[in-house]
Amino acid sequence: MAYLFKQQFNIAEFIPKPSKQPIILIVEPDIYLAKLSERYLLAAGYDVSHCRNVDAIDDALHFINPTVLLLNPEVYGHAGRAAEAIGRLMNGLPHLRVVTISHEAVAEDLRRLMSTGIVSHINRKFSRPDDVVTLIKALN
Repeated sequence: MAYLFKQQFNIAEFIPKPSKQPIILIVEPDIYLAKLSERYLLAAGYDVSHCRNVDAIDDALHFINPTVLLLNPEVYGHAGRAAEAIGRLMNGLPHLRVVTISHEAVAEDLRRLMSTGIVSHINRKFSRPDDVVTLIKALN
């Protein structure tokens, strides 16, 4: 017995859709720590770029247009300068989500950074390298 059926196809269903993974800009003065974070983020399928020069952060943000900025505030030398710079960056790019990462942040410095509107802070002393991936997945 033969069965006949009619099925309508939508050609748009067969076209692969690009995944909208966040673009992450890492600002870390220590190249080994930056590469460590990059390795885990690339393994999770994220698009990663680096910026090692503090003076080039503005240009990198506008050229790359990342959705997440993974920033070590120590690149600015002092937490006050880091808080000012982060506030300025976030005012210019309201879609940007900033995650700071450092070895040991003093409570007052961390309070100052959090008041700028960063979404999270990672303390390297109490975290694993793949915690960066877990946090960024949680942001989406």
